[in-house]
Amino acid sequence: GVLCVVVVLHHFYCGFHPCLVFGDAAAWLFDPLVCDRAHPYGLDHPIYFLLAPFGNGPFAVAVFFVMSGVVLSNSLLESDDVPEKLRHAIAKRYFRLAIPCAVALVFAYLLGGFHVHETVASMTQSKWLHMFNSRRPSPLGLIEQALFGVWHGTSTLNNAIWTMSMELFG
Repeated sequence: GVLCVVVVLHHFYCGFHPCLVFGDAAAWLFDPLVCDRAHPYGLDHPIYFLLAPFGNGPFAVAVFFVMSGVVLSNSLLESDDVPEKLRHAIAKRYFRLAIPCAVALVFAYLLGGFHVHETVASMTQSKWLHMFNSRRPSPLGLIEQALFGVWHGTSTLNNAIWTMSMELFG
């Protein structure tokens, strides 16, 4: 639960406070003057210092992967027939991951057609948010992404889908 909240905060910061995530080191992503206007107190203000650790999404994802690996490994080690349990777990896992991914991609496809993210990205100067739905597939391409692209990390509709190949094969 806590790791999920951290990832959500990270995505919020990327979209609405990009300077907080990318800082001056990534000035090539956006105009540094925009950072000054978006954060009138400056990035060294204590509030940003206090909020930043709660938005470290990459770290939260790494911790989640480690925890997931430990739990999955332990469940296999407790089995008498490891190969059979592994086959069963992979088949079950595929459908448990594939259905929510397909729903998320259809949802992103439908919402992306309104281009609201582009309006918000221009207001916040978030190149990260502007990239969403940048290569909108055809309806047939959507089906291909839902069935196969998810497992190769090639989704153009939902950038969080990259984790699915790790979660399935990891």
